[in-house]
Amino acid sequence: MTVTWTAEAASSLHTIPEAAGQLRCSENHVYRLIAAGVLPVVDIAVPGARRSKTRIRDDALRAYIDAGTRRAGEGS
Repeated sequence: MTVTWTAEAASSLHTIPEAAGQLRCSENHVYRLIAAGVLPVVDIAVPGARRSKTRIRDDALRAYIDAGTRRAGEGS
């Protein structure tokens, strides 16, 4: 199966450092969010590769931000 990626699709994937930059937090915090299952990821590594190539979809990052957004007087 051949998949054609556009520049828009490629730019919608973020590395761990990029996601940390967008969230203004440490890379370790992003890894903790991933480990907790709060932030879903995509592994773009070739099957059989020794290491994963973890990416975070732009829509997953936005959903995480939206879920944590609250107005003054809401929650703690």
